[in-house]
Amino acid sequence: MDDIGDEVRHLDETIASMNARRDKLIVQLDRCKIALAPYKKLPVDVLQHIFTLCVMDSPYDGIIEFPHPPYRQERPTQVILSHVCAHWRRIVLATPSLWAKLRLSDFLHNDFGAGELTEIISRIRGTPMSLSISQRFQNRNDKITTFVDKVLKEMITPHRIRELSLRFQIQSRDKVSTACVVKKLQQILCTSMQDLEVLNISMNDRLQVREHVEVPENSRSLRTSNGIVETSLPSLKVIHLDGSPWFYKCVYNHVNWGQLYSLSFGHISIIRALAILRQCRLLKTFSVSLLVLPCDQTSEPTLQMSDLRISLPHLYHLNLSFDNNLSNLAIRRFFDPLALPNLTSLSYKTSIIRTSNSWPCISDALIEDRLQFEKLQELKLKHGFTHWPLSAWKNACNLHRLQADLDSDDASDLGTGGLFPQLQYVNTDYEHNPGVILQMIQDRQRMASGDTMREDDTPNLVLPFKWVEFKCERSHLEPYIDLVDSLRKTGVELNIQVYDKKI
Repeated sequence: MDDIGDEVRHLDETIASMNARRDKLIVQLDRCKIALAPYKKLPVDVLQHIFTLCVMDSPYDGIIEFPHPPYRQERPTQVILSHVCAHWRRIVLATPSLWAKLRLSDFLHNDFGAGELTEIISRIRGTPMSLSISQRFQNRNDKITTFVDKVLKEMITPHRIRELSLRFQIQSRDKVSTACVVKKLQQILCTSMQDLEVLNISMNDRLQVREHVEVPENSRSLRTSNGIVETSLPSLKVIHLDGSPWFYKCVYNHVNWGQLYSLSFGHISIIRALAILRQCRLLKTFSVSLLVLPCDQTSEPTLQMSDLRISLPHLYHLNLSFDNNLSNLAIRRFFDPLALPNLTSLSYKTSIIRTSNSWPCISDALIEDRLQFEKLQELKLKHGFTHWPLSAWKNACNLHRLQADLDSDDASDLGTGGLFPQLQYVNTDYEHNPGVILQMIQDRQRMASGDTMREDDTPNLVLPFKWVEFKCERSHLEPYIDLVDSLRKTGVELNIQVYDKKI
Protein backbone atom coordinates (compact mmCIF):
# COMPACT_ATOMS: atom_id res chain seq x y z
CA MET A 1 0.00 0.00 0.00
CA ASP A 2 2.86 2.38 0.77
CA ASP A 3 4.24 1.80 -2.72
CA ILE A 4 0.87 2.58 -4.27
CA GLY A 5 0.60 5.77 -2.21
CA ASP A 6 4.09 6.85 -3.30
CA GLU A 7 3.18 6.24 -6.92
CA VAL A 8 -0.02 8.29 -6.58
CA ARG A 9 1.92 11.19 -5.06
CA HIS A 10 4.49 10.92 -7.86
CA LEU A 11 1.72 11.01 -10.46
CA ASP A 12 0.19 14.08 -8.78
CA GLU A 13 3.55 15.86 -8.97
CA THR A 14 3.93 14.87 -12.61
CA ILE A 15 0.40 16.11 -13.41
CA ALA A 16 1.10 19.39 -11.62
CA SER A 17 4.34 19.81 -13.56
CA MET A 18 2.62 19.05 -16.87
CA ASN A 19 -0.21 21.48 -16.05
CA ALA A 20 2.36 24.18 -15.31
CA ARG A 21 4.10 23.50 -18.60
CA ARG A 22 0.73 23.53 -20.38
CA ASP A 23 -0.10 26.91 -18.88
CA LYS A 24 3.24 28.33 -20.06
CA LEU A 25 2.70 27.01 -23.58
CA ILE A 26 -0.80 28.53 -23.67
CA VAL A 27 0.66 31.90 -22.68
CA GLN A 28 3.30 31.61 -25.41
CA LEU A 29 0.69 30.57 -27.96
CA ASP A 30 -1.52 33.51 -27.03
CA ARG A 31 1.41 35.87 -27.45
CA CYS A 32 2.14 34.45 -30.88
CA LYS A 33 -1.50 34.78 -31.91
CA ILE A 34 -1.58 38.38 -30.70
CA ALA A 35 1.65 39.18 -32.53
CA LEU A 36 0.51 37.60 -35.78
CA ALA A 37 -3.14 38.58 -35.68
CA PRO A 38 -2.77 42.01 -37.38
CA TYR A 39 -0.91 40.46 -40.32
CA LYS A 40 -3.54 37.77 -40.74
CA LYS A 41 -6.26 40.40 -40.90
CA LEU A 42 -4.51 42.53 -43.52
CA PRO A 43 -5.90 42.09 -47.05
CA VAL A 44 -3.72 40.29 -49.55
CA ASP A 45 -3.22 43.41 -51.69
CA VAL A 46 -1.97 45.34 -48.64
CA LEU A 47 0.49 42.57 -47.81
CA GLN A 48 1.65 42.53 -51.43
CA HIS A 49 2.29 46.27 -51.24
CA ILE A 50 4.23 45.86 -47.98
CA PHE A 51 6.31 43.05 -49.47
CA THR A 52 7.04 45.16 -52.55
CA LEU A 53 8.29 48.02 -50.37
CA CYS A 54 10.48 45.58 -48.41
CA VAL A 55 12.03 44.24 -51.60
CA MET A 56 12.58 47.69 -53.08
CA ASP A 57 14.20 48.87 -49.84
CA SER A 58 16.60 45.92 -49.69
CA PRO A 59 20.34 46.61 -50.20
CA TYR A 60 20.27 45.29 -53.78
CA ASP A 61 16.95 46.80 -54.86
CA GLY A 62 15.29 43.41 -55.10
CA ILE A 63 17.69 42.08 -57.74
CA ILE A 64 18.13 38.30 -57.76
CA GLU A 65 21.61 37.35 -58.94
CA PHE A 66 22.77 34.17 -60.69
CA PRO A 67 25.09 32.71 -59.66
CA HIS A 68 24.63 33.90 -56.11
CA PRO A 69 27.63 36.19 -55.43
CA PRO A 70 29.88 35.22 -52.51
CA TYR A 71 29.81 38.75 -51.09
CA ARG A 72 26.04 38.46 -50.53
CA GLN A 73 25.77 36.19 -47.52
CA GLU A 74 22.09 36.85 -46.94
CA ARG A 75 19.41 35.37 -49.14
CA PRO A 76 17.25 37.59 -51.37
CA THR A 77 14.51 39.41 -49.49
CA GLN A 78 11.86 37.62 -51.56
CA VAL A 79 13.12 34.24 -50.36
CA ILE A 80 13.27 35.37 -46.72
CA LEU A 81 9.66 36.60 -46.84
CA SER A 82 8.49 33.35 -48.43
CA HIS A 83 9.93 31.33 -45.52
CA VAL A 84 8.09 33.15 -42.70
CA CYS A 85 4.88 31.12 -42.87
CA ALA A 86 2.71 29.25 -45.36
CA HIS A 87 0.33 32.22 -45.75
CA TRP A 88 3.12 34.63 -46.60
CA ARG A 89 4.73 32.10 -48.93
CA ARG A 90 1.54 31.76 -50.96
CA ILE A 91 1.31 35.54 -51.31
CA VAL A 92 4.99 36.02 -52.21
CA LEU A 93 4.92 33.27 -54.82
CA ALA A 94 1.70 34.71 -56.26
CA THR A 95 3.20 38.21 -56.70
CA PRO A 96 5.16 38.12 -60.00
CA SER A 97 6.62 41.62 -59.68
CA LEU A 98 8.67 40.53 -56.65
CA TRP A 99 10.71 38.18 -58.86
CA ALA A 100 11.01 40.33 -61.96
CA LYS A 101 14.56 41.68 -61.49
CA LEU A 102 17.31 39.28 -62.59
CA ARG A 103 21.06 39.69 -62.98
CA LEU A 104 23.03 36.95 -64.75
CA SER A 105 26.83 36.83 -64.77
CA ASP A 106 28.76 34.67 -67.25
CA PHE A 107 25.49 33.38 -68.66
CA LEU A 108 27.29 31.14 -71.12
CA HIS A 109 29.43 29.36 -68.54
CA ASN A 110 26.94 28.70 -65.73
CA ASP A 111 24.02 26.29 -65.39
CA PHE A 112 22.58 28.38 -62.50
CA GLY A 113 21.85 25.60 -60.07
CA ALA A 114 19.95 22.92 -61.94
CA GLY A 115 16.73 24.69 -62.79
CA GLU A 116 16.80 27.35 -60.08
CA LEU A 117 16.74 30.11 -62.69
CA THR A 118 13.89 28.37 -64.51
CA GLU A 119 11.95 28.19 -61.23
CA ILE A 120 12.40 31.92 -60.59
CA ILE A 121 11.37 32.82 -64.14
CA SER A 122 8.24 30.67 -63.82
CA ARG A 123 7.11 32.90 -60.95
CA ILE A 124 7.21 36.01 -63.15
CA ARG A 125 4.32 34.72 -65.28
CA GLY A 126 4.37 37.27 -68.08
CA THR A 127 5.13 40.34 -65.95
CA PRO A 128 7.53 42.79 -67.66
CA MET A 129 10.96 42.07 -66.20
CA SER A 130 14.31 43.76 -65.65
CA LEU A 131 17.16 41.66 -67.05
CA SER A 132 20.89 42.32 -66.66
CA ILE A 133 23.45 40.07 -68.38
CA SER A 134 27.23 40.35 -68.22
CA GLN A 135 29.51 38.14 -70.26
CA ARG A 136 33.27 37.79 -70.81
CA PHE A 137 34.69 36.55 -74.09
CA GLN A 138 38.22 35.16 -73.83
CA ASN A 139 39.08 34.78 -77.51
CA ARG A 140 37.65 34.37 -80.99
CA ASN A 141 35.50 31.27 -81.31
CA ASP A 142 31.89 30.31 -81.87
CA LYS A 143 30.94 31.05 -78.24
CA ILE A 144 29.93 34.59 -79.15
CA THR A 145 27.34 33.23 -81.56
CA THR A 146 26.31 30.58 -79.03
CA PHE A 147 25.93 33.21 -76.32
CA VAL A 148 23.71 35.55 -78.32
CA ASP A 149 21.58 32.73 -79.69
CA LYS A 150 21.16 31.30 -76.17
CA VAL A 151 20.22 34.69 -74.70
CA LEU A 152 17.73 35.42 -77.47
CA LYS A 153 16.17 31.96 -77.34
CA GLU A 154 15.99 31.45 -73.58
CA MET A 155 15.78 34.92 -72.04
CA ILE A 156 14.68 37.66 -74.43
CA THR A 157 12.30 36.25 -77.02
CA PRO A 158 10.03 34.21 -74.66
CA HIS A 159 9.61 36.99 -72.08
CA ARG A 160 8.46 40.57 -71.76
CA ILE A 161 11.58 42.66 -71.09
CA ARG A 162 11.07 46.18 -69.72
CA GLU A 163 14.70 46.91 -68.77
CA LEU A 164 17.68 45.27 -70.45
CA SER A 165 21.32 45.69 -69.48
CA LEU A 166 24.08 44.05 -71.52
CA ARG A 167 27.71 44.25 -70.43
CA PHE A 168 30.27 42.62 -72.71
CA GLN A 169 33.97 42.29 -71.95
CA ILE A 170 36.28 41.12 -74.72
CA GLN A 171 39.53 39.83 -73.23
CA SER A 172 41.50 39.48 -76.47
CA ARG A 173 42.77 42.16 -78.87
CA ASP A 174 41.33 40.33 -81.84
CA LYS A 175 39.60 42.54 -84.43
CA VAL A 176 37.78 39.58 -85.96
CA SER A 177 36.35 38.63 -82.58
CA THR A 178 35.31 42.22 -81.94
CA ALA A 179 33.64 42.48 -85.35
CA CYS A 180 31.72 39.30 -84.57
CA VAL A 181 30.43 40.85 -81.35
CA VAL A 182 29.38 43.91 -83.35
CA LYS A 183 27.26 41.82 -85.70
CA LYS A 184 25.64 39.96 -82.82
CA LEU A 185 24.92 43.19 -80.98
CA GLN A 186 23.17 44.50 -84.07
CA GLN A 187 21.19 41.25 -84.15
CA ILE A 188 20.00 41.92 -80.60
CA LEU A 189 18.98 45.48 -81.52
CA CYS A 190 17.00 44.08 -84.46
CA THR A 191 15.11 41.67 -82.20
CA SER A 192 11.54 42.69 -81.48
CA MET A 193 11.11 43.74 -77.84
CA GLN A 194 7.78 45.50 -77.71
CA ASP A 195 7.87 46.25 -73.96
CA LEU A 196 11.49 47.44 -73.70
CA GLU A 197 11.66 50.92 -72.15
CA VAL A 198 15.21 51.06 -70.74
CA LEU A 199 18.34 49.80 -72.53
CA ASN A 200 21.89 49.79 -71.13
CA ILE A 201 24.77 48.49 -73.26
CA SER A 202 28.41 48.56 -72.22
CA MET A 203 31.18 47.18 -74.42
CA ASN A 204 34.67 46.86 -72.93
CA ASP A 205 37.43 45.71 -75.26
CA ARG A 206 41.23 45.77 -75.27
CA LEU A 207 41.71 47.28 -78.69
CA GLN A 208 43.59 50.55 -78.87
CA VAL A 209 41.33 53.56 -79.40
CA ARG A 210 42.79 54.27 -82.84
CA GLU A 211 42.53 50.67 -84.09
CA HIS A 212 39.99 50.38 -86.87
CA VAL A 213 37.23 47.78 -86.71
CA GLU A 214 35.12 47.01 -89.76
CA VAL A 215 31.54 47.74 -88.76
CA PRO A 216 28.71 46.62 -91.06
CA GLU A 217 26.28 49.51 -91.47
CA ASN A 218 24.08 48.28 -94.30
CA SER A 219 21.63 46.38 -92.11
CA ARG A 220 19.26 48.59 -90.16
CA SER A 221 16.59 47.86 -87.62
CA LEU A 222 14.71 51.03 -88.62
CA ARG A 223 12.19 51.29 -91.43
CA THR A 224 10.02 54.18 -92.54
CA SER A 225 6.40 53.67 -93.55
CA ASN A 226 4.25 56.66 -94.54
CA GLY A 227 6.72 58.99 -92.85
CA ILE A 228 6.62 57.03 -89.57
CA VAL A 229 9.75 55.30 -88.30
CA GLU A 230 9.13 51.64 -87.56
CA THR A 231 11.48 50.02 -85.08
CA SER A 232 11.87 46.72 -83.26
CA LEU A 233 11.98 48.68 -79.97
CA PRO A 234 8.85 50.88 -80.16
CA SER A 235 8.59 51.53 -76.39
CA LEU A 236 12.25 52.48 -75.81
CA LYS A 237 12.53 55.75 -73.86
CA VAL A 238 15.82 55.53 -71.92
CA ILE A 239 19.21 54.40 -73.19
CA HIS A 240 22.77 54.35 -71.81
CA LEU A 241 25.71 53.45 -74.03
CA ASP A 242 29.40 53.11 -73.25
CA GLY A 243 32.13 51.84 -75.54
CA SER A 244 34.77 52.59 -78.16
CA PRO A 245 34.20 54.74 -81.28
CA TRP A 246 33.51 51.63 -83.36
CA PHE A 247 30.84 50.62 -80.81
CA TYR A 248 28.90 53.86 -81.29
CA LYS A 249 29.23 53.43 -85.04
CA CYS A 250 27.77 49.95 -84.65
CA VAL A 251 24.60 51.05 -82.85
CA TYR A 252 24.14 54.43 -84.56
CA ASN A 253 21.76 53.22 -87.29
CA HIS A 254 19.94 50.71 -85.09
CA VAL A 255 18.30 53.05 -82.59
CA ASN A 256 15.39 55.39 -83.19
CA TRP A 257 16.93 58.35 -81.33
CA GLY A 258 13.87 60.47 -81.99
CA GLN A 259 11.71 58.53 -79.52
CA LEU A 260 14.06 58.83 -76.51
CA TYR A 261 13.33 60.84 -73.36
CA SER A 262 16.63 60.17 -71.57
CA LEU A 263 20.05 59.56 -73.10
CA SER A 264 23.44 58.98 -71.47
CA PHE A 265 26.90 58.04 -72.70
CA GLY A 266 30.23 57.05 -71.23
CA HIS A 267 33.16 58.44 -73.26
CA ILE A 268 32.00 59.79 -76.61
CA SER A 269 33.36 62.23 -79.16
CA ILE A 270 31.81 65.66 -79.60
CA ILE A 271 30.99 64.94 -83.26
CA ARG A 272 29.21 61.65 -82.51
CA ALA A 273 27.28 63.21 -79.61
CA LEU A 274 26.06 66.09 -81.80
CA ALA A 275 25.12 63.70 -84.62
CA ILE A 276 22.89 61.80 -82.20
CA LEU A 277 21.48 64.85 -80.39
CA ARG A 278 20.22 66.40 -83.61
CA GLN A 279 17.79 63.45 -83.90
CA CYS A 280 16.55 63.60 -80.28
CA ARG A 281 13.59 65.93 -80.61
CA LEU A 282 11.82 64.56 -77.48
CA LEU A 283 14.87 64.39 -75.20
CA LYS A 284 14.38 65.55 -71.59
CA THR A 285 17.69 64.59 -69.95
CA PHE A 286 21.17 64.16 -71.42
CA SER A 287 24.26 62.90 -69.60
CA VAL A 288 27.81 62.14 -70.72
CA SER A 289 30.70 61.00 -68.53
CA LEU A 290 33.36 62.53 -70.77
CA LEU A 291 33.23 64.42 -74.06
CA VAL A 292 36.43 63.93 -76.07
CA LEU A 293 37.95 64.82 -79.42
CA PRO A 294 37.58 62.22 -82.21
CA CYS A 295 40.43 59.68 -82.20
CA ASP A 296 39.36 57.59 -85.19
CA GLN A 297 37.93 59.71 -88.00
CA THR A 298 36.77 56.58 -89.85
CA SER A 299 34.32 55.88 -87.01
CA GLU A 300 32.90 59.41 -86.93
CA PRO A 301 29.84 60.70 -88.82
CA THR A 302 30.08 63.59 -91.26
CA LEU A 303 28.58 66.85 -89.99
CA GLN A 304 28.41 70.29 -91.56
CA MET A 305 29.18 72.20 -88.38
CA SER A 306 28.74 75.65 -89.92
CA ASP A 307 25.06 75.01 -90.70
CA LEU A 308 24.28 72.72 -87.77
CA ARG A 309 21.38 73.76 -85.50
CA ILE A 310 20.05 71.45 -82.79
CA SER A 311 16.89 72.43 -80.92
CA LEU A 312 16.02 70.44 -77.79
CA PRO A 313 12.89 72.18 -76.49
CA HIS A 314 12.05 69.52 -73.88
CA LEU A 315 15.52 69.16 -72.34
CA TYR A 316 15.59 70.31 -68.71
CA HIS A 317 18.64 68.48 -67.27
CA LEU A 318 22.18 68.34 -68.64
CA ASN A 319 25.10 66.40 -67.12
CA LEU A 320 28.51 67.08 -68.68
CA SER A 321 32.24 66.61 -68.31
CA PHE A 322 34.93 67.57 -70.82
CA ASP A 323 38.29 65.93 -71.38
CA ASN A 324 41.09 68.05 -69.90
CA ASN A 325 42.78 68.19 -73.33
CA LEU A 326 39.87 70.10 -74.83
CA SER A 327 40.42 73.77 -75.55
CA ASN A 328 37.76 76.44 -75.15
CA LEU A 329 37.36 76.35 -78.92
CA ALA A 330 36.46 72.65 -78.81
CA ILE A 331 34.04 73.20 -75.92
CA ARG A 332 32.37 76.04 -77.82
CA ARG A 333 32.15 73.73 -80.82
CA PHE A 334 29.90 71.44 -78.79
CA PHE A 335 27.67 74.18 -77.37
CA ASP A 336 27.39 76.44 -80.43
CA PRO A 337 24.71 74.44 -82.35
CA LEU A 338 22.55 73.82 -79.27
CA ALA A 339 19.31 75.56 -78.35
CA LEU A 340 18.11 74.58 -74.85
CA PRO A 341 15.28 77.00 -74.03
CA ASN A 342 13.94 75.03 -71.04
CA LEU A 343 17.17 73.92 -69.40
CA THR A 344 16.90 74.42 -65.61
CA SER A 345 19.28 71.81 -64.15
CA LEU A 346 23.01 71.45 -64.84
CA SER A 347 25.54 68.94 -63.49
CA TYR A 348 29.16 69.59 -64.35
CA LYS A 349 32.24 67.60 -63.40
CA THR A 350 35.64 69.18 -63.84
CA SER A 351 38.44 67.09 -65.28
CA ILE A 352 41.36 66.11 -63.09
CA ILE A 353 43.39 69.06 -64.38
CA ARG A 354 41.96 72.08 -66.17
CA THR A 355 43.83 75.27 -66.87
CA SER A 356 42.61 78.47 -65.23
CA ASN A 357 42.29 80.18 -68.63
CA SER A 358 39.46 77.94 -69.84
CA TRP A 359 35.72 77.77 -69.17
CA PRO A 360 34.19 77.77 -66.61
CA CYS A 361 37.06 79.45 -64.72
CA ILE A 362 36.96 82.13 -67.40
CA SER A 363 33.51 83.37 -68.36
CA ASP A 364 32.34 82.63 -71.90
CA ALA A 365 29.28 84.47 -73.17
CA LEU A 366 28.37 81.91 -75.84
CA ILE A 367 28.54 78.94 -73.48
CA GLU A 368 26.60 80.72 -70.75
CA ASP A 369 23.96 81.73 -73.28
CA ARG A 370 23.54 78.15 -74.52
CA LEU A 371 23.32 76.87 -70.93
CA GLN A 372 20.64 79.42 -70.05
CA PHE A 373 22.62 80.63 -67.01
CA GLU A 374 19.97 83.14 -66.00
CA LYS A 375 17.29 80.42 -65.98
CA LEU A 376 19.24 77.72 -64.14
CA GLN A 377 17.58 76.64 -60.90
CA GLU A 378 19.79 73.68 -59.97
CA LEU A 379 23.57 73.33 -60.20
CA LYS A 380 25.66 70.30 -59.23
CA LEU A 381 29.44 70.61 -59.36
CA LYS A 382 31.98 67.85 -58.87
CA HIS A 383 35.62 68.85 -58.73
CA GLY A 384 38.77 66.98 -59.64
CA PHE A 385 42.00 67.84 -57.89
CA THR A 386 41.58 71.50 -58.82
CA HIS A 387 38.99 73.61 -56.98
CA TRP A 388 37.45 76.47 -58.86
CA PRO A 389 35.64 79.24 -56.96
CA LEU A 390 31.87 79.38 -57.21
CA SER A 391 32.18 82.92 -58.50
CA ALA A 392 32.87 81.34 -61.91
CA TRP A 393 29.12 80.55 -61.95
CA LYS A 394 27.96 83.90 -60.56
CA ASN A 395 25.76 84.68 -63.56
CA ALA A 396 23.41 81.86 -62.54
CA CYS A 397 21.69 84.44 -60.37
CA ASN A 398 18.35 82.61 -60.03
CA LEU A 399 19.82 79.39 -58.66
CA HIS A 400 17.65 77.64 -56.03
CA ARG A 401 19.62 74.43 -55.41
CA LEU A 402 23.37 73.91 -55.19
CA GLN A 403 25.51 70.83 -54.68
CA ALA A 404 29.23 71.61 -54.56
CA ASP A 405 32.39 71.70 -52.52
CA LEU A 406 32.83 75.03 -50.71
CA ASP A 407 35.93 76.82 -49.54
CA SER A 408 35.87 79.69 -47.02
CA ASP A 409 35.52 82.34 -49.75
CA ASP A 410 32.58 80.49 -51.32
CA ALA A 411 30.88 80.20 -47.92
CA SER A 412 31.39 83.90 -47.26
CA ASP A 413 29.90 84.89 -50.63
CA LEU A 414 26.88 82.65 -50.08
CA GLY A 415 26.40 83.96 -46.55
CA THR A 416 26.25 87.60 -47.62
CA GLY A 417 23.99 86.82 -50.57
CA GLY A 418 26.50 88.32 -52.96
CA LEU A 419 26.47 84.97 -54.74
CA PHE A 420 23.23 83.16 -55.65
CA PRO A 421 20.82 85.40 -53.67
CA GLN A 422 17.86 83.11 -54.51
CA LEU A 423 19.60 79.98 -53.25
CA GLN A 424 17.71 78.01 -50.58
CA TYR A 425 18.99 74.41 -50.74
CA VAL A 426 22.69 73.62 -50.27
CA ASN A 427 24.42 70.24 -50.25
CA THR A 428 28.19 70.44 -49.87
CA ASP A 429 28.58 66.66 -50.21
CA TYR A 430 32.07 66.99 -48.75
CA GLU A 431 33.72 67.12 -45.33
CA HIS A 432 33.84 70.66 -43.93
CA ASN A 433 34.78 72.74 -40.94
CA PRO A 434 31.38 73.10 -39.23
CA GLY A 435 32.29 76.57 -37.99
CA VAL A 436 32.62 77.89 -41.55
CA ILE A 437 29.35 76.34 -42.75
CA LEU A 438 27.34 77.36 -39.67
CA GLN A 439 28.68 80.91 -39.90
CA MET A 440 27.59 80.97 -43.55
CA ILE A 441 24.07 79.92 -42.55
CA GLN A 442 23.91 82.44 -39.71
CA ASP A 443 24.99 85.29 -42.02
CA ARG A 444 22.53 84.22 -44.69
CA GLN A 445 19.56 84.02 -42.32
CA ARG A 446 20.43 87.44 -40.89
CA MET A 447 20.85 88.92 -44.37
CA ALA A 448 17.47 87.53 -45.45
CA SER A 449 15.68 88.77 -42.34
CA GLY A 450 15.45 92.29 -43.77
CA ASP A 451 17.72 93.92 -41.22
CA THR A 452 20.29 94.94 -43.82
CA MET A 453 20.19 97.31 -46.78
CA ARG A 454 22.27 97.69 -49.90
CA GLU A 455 24.62 100.63 -50.37
CA ASP A 456 21.95 102.37 -52.47
CA ASP A 457 19.48 102.04 -49.55
CA THR A 458 17.34 99.42 -51.34
CA PRO A 459 16.35 96.21 -49.55
CA ASN A 460 18.50 93.12 -50.04
CA LEU A 461 16.59 90.59 -52.15
CA VAL A 462 18.20 87.61 -50.46
CA LEU A 463 16.28 84.45 -49.60
CA PRO A 464 17.07 82.45 -46.43
CA PHE A 465 18.38 78.92 -46.54
CA LYS A 466 15.74 76.22 -46.08
CA TRP A 467 17.97 73.14 -46.16
CA VAL A 468 21.72 72.63 -45.76
CA GLU A 469 23.63 69.32 -45.73
CA PHE A 470 27.30 68.82 -44.90
CA LYS A 471 29.71 66.31 -43.36
CA CYS A 472 32.00 66.80 -40.38
CA GLU A 473 33.81 65.00 -37.59
CA ARG A 474 31.83 64.62 -34.36
CA SER A 475 34.48 66.23 -32.17
CA HIS A 476 34.59 69.26 -34.49
CA LEU A 477 30.82 69.76 -34.22
CA GLU A 478 30.51 69.56 -30.43
CA PRO A 479 31.55 73.21 -29.74
CA TYR A 480 28.75 74.41 -32.06
CA ILE A 481 25.79 72.40 -30.71
CA ASP A 482 24.08 75.50 -29.28
CA LEU A 483 24.51 77.34 -32.58
CA VAL A 484 23.01 74.39 -34.45
CA ASP A 485 19.92 74.48 -32.22
CA SER A 486 19.65 78.24 -32.67
CA LEU A 487 19.85 78.03 -36.46
CA ARG A 488 17.22 75.32 -36.62
CA LYS A 489 14.83 77.67 -34.87
CA THR A 490 15.20 80.08 -37.80
CA GLY A 491 13.51 77.52 -40.06
CA VAL A 492 16.52 75.98 -41.77
CA GLU A 493 16.72 72.18 -41.83
CA LEU A 494 20.24 70.99 -41.07
CA ASN A 495 21.24 67.53 -42.27
CA ILE A 496 24.64 67.03 -40.66
CA GLN A 497 26.34 63.74 -41.45
CA VAL A 498 28.54 63.18 -38.40
CA TYR A 499 31.27 60.55 -38.20
CA ASP A 500 33.90 59.53 -35.66
CA LYS A 501 37.53 59.85 -36.61
CA LYS A 502 39.20 56.51 -37.24
CA ILE A 503 42.34 55.88 -35.22
